[in-house]
Amino acid sequence: MELRYQMTDILPLLPIPQPPHGRSAYNIPCPLCDRPGTREKHLNINLKRNVYRCPKCGQFQGGVFDVYAYYMGIPRDKVLEDITARLHGGRQSLPGVADPERNCNLL
Repeated sequence: MELRYQMTDILPLLPIPQPPHGRSAYNIPCPLCDRPGTREKHLNINLKRNVYRCPKCGQFQGGVFDVYAYYMGIPRDKVLEDITARLHGGRQSLPGVADPERNCNLL
């Protein structure tokens, strides 16, 4: 099953360090166990697997929607709506349904 949104789609929307160019995974400070002001970076974000996990505390882990919900401070069940609005101006296309604005020459 292919995810509708990948980690690389949502990371630019979050107030966290962005991945270095060409990397498939990178580490940032864990919001649960790394002390602010230190150089600790235990939270691993895997761009290929679309998951994140802190091996130090083991309590902060999940997928694309989980990391978005945490850093944006919204309930997980509102994530798809929020991402769609931010990336596509509120329009949510349905699988298998053509976008009328893209196919206006067919009308």
